Amino acid sequence: MMDKLDNFTWGANTGTDYLVAVLVFIGLIIVLKIFQAIILARLRALAKKTATDFDDVLIEIFTKIKPPFYFLVSLYV
Repeated sequence: MMDKLDNFTWGANTGTDYLVAVLVFIGLIIVLKIFQAIILARLRALAKKTATDFDDVLIEIFTKIKPPFYFLVSLYV
């Protein structure tokens, strides 16, 4: 299978290059969704304990980020 990917070229890239790019793309989407789900939930709990509203506003901004943003960031990387 790897021999076929190494022998396949399109432009200046091999099939292995495309496979790595797709895996990085998918992995980054997963990492960004985990960030939004878990880490932002913990940060929200910490932000409620502070006296300022600035951190609450930042948490709300990051919470409202939609999946197309993750797609574009992953595609860029």
